[in-house]
Amino acid sequence: SVTIGGTSVPATFVSGNQLTARVPASVIAQPGSFEVVVTNPNGQRSNPVTFVVRAAPRITSVNPNVLTANGPAVVLAVTGTGFVNGAVVRWDGAALPTRFGSATSLSADLGAGVTRRPPGGSVTVVNPDGTVSNAVTVEVVELTLRSVNPAAGQVNSPGVTVNLTGTGFLRGATVLLDGSGATATVNSRTSITAEIPASAMT
Repeated sequence: SVTIGGTSVPATFVSGNQLTARVPASVIAQPGSFEVVVTNPNGQRSNPVTFVVRAAPRITSVNPNVLTANGPAVVLAVTGTGFVNGAVVRWDGAALPTRFGSATSLSADLGAGVTRRPPGGSVTVVNPDGTVSNAVTVEVVELTLRSVNPAAGQVNSPGVTVNLTGTGFLRGATVLLDGSGATATVNSRTSITAEIPASAMT
């Protein structure tokens, strides 16, 4: 017979050096360390061996959590619990190059162009033992510029404030006028206010 953590479990004799035992879900419902002991029909007990039940990995956040469609390569910072050295971050089921930081931190390389289209991608973590985390969606937005208002300015004016509308504007976005930067404020995913300097109006 076989006991795990003091609980008897169904066992099958295979040979003098092998048994198979089925561990019920109730035994592994919580993480922890459990002693496995074999008892022969004559009452002789084996030495105990530890059986470890680990908690499944769980993702609490992914940063950044919004990306641009067909965007450049980016490093995903994955935070959670239950990560094990050798854990792999997956994007829509595809494994990413992953670096283990700690039981609560992983980083993974998402290649350029992987975020091909909205609405987003599913991020999961797989530990070396095959346990899979919950899925967290990273939003993917398409960057488009639809209008600039006003669309014209007067030569030699002291500068002008323009409103840009479109889709997929993210915090920290920059606005270029013929390759030169303009002071920009991102109001929302669809609105930016930019200050065109007087030097651009000459």
